[in-house]
Amino acid sequence: MYKNWKPDDNLNFLTNILERGSSIFSFVFALNETLYYFGANIFLNNESIILNYLYTEHIIELQTFQETYEYIIFGTMIFLFTICSTNKIPLTRFIRYNTIQAILLGVICSCVGSIFMYLPMGFREGIMGALLTNFLFLLSTGVIIYSSILIFFGKFPTIPIISEAARIQIQKSHY
Repeated sequence: MYKNWKPDDNLNFLTNILERGSSIFSFVFALNETLYYFGANIFLNNESIILNYLYTEHIIELQTFQETYEYIIFGTMIFLFTICSTNKIPLTRFIRYNTIQAILLGVICSCVGSIFMYLPMGFREGIMGALLTNFLFLLSTGVIIYSSILIFFGKFPTIPIISEAARIQIQKSHY
């Protein structure tokens, strides 16, 4: 039964779990930004009691955390980006690439959300604002889910523009 078992098999298995888990976890920045800017419009502007409850009991705590510690979160993102792009700590290419992608996606979500907040109130609260909010929320959440599924299976997700920027950052660190 254990005839073909080698001690290195357990180490490889643990390494894969840590590598993939940390890569998936890095997308928490993008998810947090998405929920911060678009969560209230998505979860509260409908008739679903379950979504309203989910927002008021759980997601609003994430938004409060985001508001309270926004500079610490931003500093953490910069720190992780610097570590992954300069290769000062020996991380695998898989972790570095996916972490950089996640941070860049978080920055894009933050920029788009900030711009959305400066749109006129009539537009944001109207039909076009609701459509734009739903589109941006579903797009960013879809990219996060797509990336997480591919990472879970050990593949590199390809996100237009963001993947190319991550690849360039990793290549630049080898020089």
